[in-house]
Amino acid sequence: MKKIKGCINPECIAKRKKIVYAGDDYYCSKCGEPIFYVCRWCRRPLEEGDGAFCADCQAKMDARKQQMKDTAIKTGTTVKNAATKAFGFLSESSKKFYETAILGTEDEENEEE
Repeated sequence: MKKIKGCINPECIAKRKKIVYAGDDYYCSKCGEPIFYVCRWCRRPLEEGDGAFCADCQAKMDARKQQMKDTAIKTGTTVKNAATKAFGFLSESSKKFYETAILGTEDEENEEE
């Protein structure tokens, strides 16, 4: 994602309304203060090396992504176990789907090709 510019003056209406400024703007059109690159989520000023999000927000997003992956793996494992118990087997296509989509691995045969 691209970085965005915004006013960091806490009393400015542009900050409260989360107005985004163009890249060639240097001053807030509402209060006249200089504008800076800000976090897309919390609107805090960004450090020089940051991307579109501050370090705190990026860490929160990474934790959420990992939690979603863990939930998907747990759900896929539960479904696989239930199908194995109910039918006593899994078809080859089901095993392949489980390994690629849920676990994120591929067959060893595909890797050799």
